[in-house]
Amino acid sequence: MGIEINYPLKHKELEAIWFDSLPMAREKGYPAAFNEMLYWVLLIDGQAIAYTGSLILSNKRFAFVRNTYVRKEWRSKGLHKYLLNHRNNVNVR
Repeated sequence: MGIEINYPLKHKELEAIWFDSLPMAREKGYPAAFNEMLYWVLLIDGQAIAYTGSLILSNKRFAFVRNTYVRKEWRSKGLHKYLLNHRNNVNVR
């Protein structure tokens, strides 16, 4: 099983990998600045299984961490924790 994580991605790139339309943060009631969120997508054998995101300030600190979504058929396999650990330990420039 080939596991990889694509990051950092913008919203349009997330939608392209996820193969679905996803609402922007502003459409969910967050300030427009949250539309600049970056995303991490976990892929298994090239299939997008889970994603999470965060908004990173210019000083490289997380200002906001978005909820994580794991496809239903892949839940309870430790993938949520795997993806969050990766996101939390990566240094995005």
